[in-house]
Amino acid sequence: MYLETDPHRFIEGSLIAAWAVGIDEIYIYLRDEYAAAYEILLREIKELQSAFQDILPQIYLRRGAGAYICGEETALLESLEGKKGMPRMKPPFRFGFGF
Repeated sequence: MYLETDPHRFIEGSLIAAWAVGIDEIYIYLRDEYAAAYEILLREIKELQSAFQDILPQIYLRRGAGAYICGEETALLESLEGKKGMPRMKPPFRFGFGF
């Protein structure tokens, strides 16, 4: 509901965060169930980019299946890359106590 009723606040927050950390690209990931929010955000992002194309970071709006597993960082990356949202295998982490 928030993205459908006040998309500008969301986009502005994303732009402020991008400026604060110095990044050039913003990825927004939406589940397929939120088709109305997707259309609204797409329209607003296109309008914003046409008005300020040279000074804003590139904003990518991606849709995905949105299974709960996509909350895990590597599964989200898989989904953003167009693959099935399944976690990637990670190497084992070395645990130590600073000795």
